[in-house]
Amino acid sequence: MDVSREELKERFREFSDEELLRHFQSGTLTPLAADVAAEALQLRGMEVPRAETSDTAAIPTEEPENLDVDLDTIAEFWNPLQANLLRACLESHGIFAYVWGEHLGTANILLSVSGGGLRVQVRSDQVAQAKEIIAAFERGEFEVRDSPETAADDKL
Repeated sequence: MDVSREELKERFREFSDEELLRHFQSGTLTPLAADVAAEALQLRGMEVPRAETSDTAAIPTEEPENLDVDLDTIAEFWNPLQANLLRACLESHGIFAYVWGEHLGTANILLSVSGGGLRVQVRSDQVAQAKEIIAAFERGEFEVRDSPETAADDKL
């Protein structure tokens, strides 16, 4: 969808100063939109920050790391809830995790079983970390303690 300079000017006129500044600094504007936003900020007498306004701001200067990393299966489940529990646990520790077959397992468990179940997969460079987290989980290190009232009753 092509948007003209005039359409952007009209749209940015509707923004408050704070809203316009936030959009400008977000780094998500196209070069044309960033240019028009900078002009609008200047017309409002606001200082234009030197953030993300050039055409090269959206172009990364370095190659992102690990673009070609494979996914390795680290666990298999029949139950989608168990697979997603492990996925959430891994993600909470900063590990990318994907549940292969999740949608089929949720929609039709019988077809999922015939397809081999669900597989929790992680990036190949994070397999060792993921296995450490799984081992800690299995040892009960992530166990949620009872409420304080229940724990106090257990000590009596």
